Amino acid sequence: MTALRPILPENCCCDDLAPRKSLIPVHEAVSIVSSAVGPVERMETLAFERIGGRVLADTAYAAAPVPPFANSAMDGFAVRIQDFRGDGPWTFPVSGNLAAGHGYGTGLHPKSVAQVMTGAPIPNGADTVVPQEHVTFANGFAVFSSRPIAASHVRYRGEDLQQGQPVIKGGSRLGASEIAALAAAGHRKVTVRGRVRVAVLATGDELRKSGEALDGSGIWDVNSPMLRSALQSVGAEIVDTGSVLDDRRAMANELLRLAGISDLIVTTGGVSVGERDFVKAALLDAGGDIVFSGVAMKPGKPVSFGKIGRTCWLGLPGNPYAALVAWTLFGVPIHDALAGLSKARRMAIPAITATCLTHPTGRSEFRLARIEGFDGLGRTVVHCAAVTHSAKVSGLVEAVGIAEIPPDVAKVPQAGLIRFYPF
Repeated sequence: MTALRPILPENCCCDDLAPRKSLIPVHEAVSIVSSAVGPVERMETLAFERIGGRVLADTAYAAAPVPPFANSAMDGFAVRIQDFRGDGPWTFPVSGNLAAGHGYGTGLHPKSVAQVMTGAPIPNGADTVVPQEHVTFANGFAVFSSRPIAASHVRYRGEDLQQGQPVIKGGSRLGASEIAALAAAGHRKVTVRGRVRVAVLATGDELRKSGEALDGSGIWDVNSPMLRSALQSVGAEIVDTGSVLDDRRAMANELLRLAGISDLIVTTGGVSVGERDFVKAALLDAGGDIVFSGVAMKPGKPVSFGKIGRTCWLGLPGNPYAALVAWTLFGVPIHDALAGLSKARRMAIPAITATCLTHPTGRSEFRLARIEGFDGLGRTVVHCAAVTHSAKVSGLVEAVGIAEIPPDVAKVPQAGLIRFYPF
């Protein structure tokens, strides 16, 4: 039996990472991998065109007040509220016209108004903007039928961000919203963490590239293209994809090579307890350590996690659906911890079942599921597969995620509350 050498991560909150004969619960395994993985140390300083989906290394601060000057929030007329004395209507000469990007002009003359466009600087002396649809403008004069509300429709200097104010915390993933805030705060380049370098290694004498001619014992490799797509969706850098025969020495050599070029190695197949399951032994031969092997889940029970030096290793089962479930539950958190995300992405959402579900107790079961809509309370309703087949892929096309039946629950009633994990 393969010996397991547990890794005890520095300052880990998990007191018991010792090898155990029994399967560990899913959520304990997720906690272990999250606490045992730290962010990559590589950094890059990149322009905005290249930072989409990357992780900000350090907190970014506003380089200047936002907005940098008081400006109009509407097309209209800049006025001085104190000029509206007595009863209306009020008529004032229009002393100027200001458009965005064209300076302040000479300021607002007493008892006059200035026409302003959205984004134009508020002229000196003005303190309020009246939308043009509330004003009658003709022959150089503006007529106001009602008294304006003081300070309305003005964006004041620094009201959004003050200079030096934190804009985005380090460890944040940079999407469209974050990049907009960085641009508004005056940044042109930012420092981000290096993308997580991932190598995918499929194992098995039977594997053939998809589309190749098959002999009597060969099957097409489903896991490699499936995992490439999954890795691309989380923003990983795929540095190698290959396969290796069921040969312990060849596996050890390949694992050692991949450990030198990647932050994470993902293998498929060869992690169970059969006579030809060599991956765990090969990992130890390559100088690696195994943190855990075997989780109380269906499908995906053999899933394993360890390290070779600083490189993480995730051993997925060979059956495609089992591999996808294990990647969703463990691969995504490992990647995100390596990427340096300060806030883990939301893995599961609460949902209710469209039908009654039953299963044998003892392990968490993950059923393919699709969203059917929402109930009267706004809760997500999911329809789950009646049974789980770890090797079948036909059901993946319509499914949009997986639903978890807890290990100690034999029956989930219709409209019962469950966890739903979107792909």
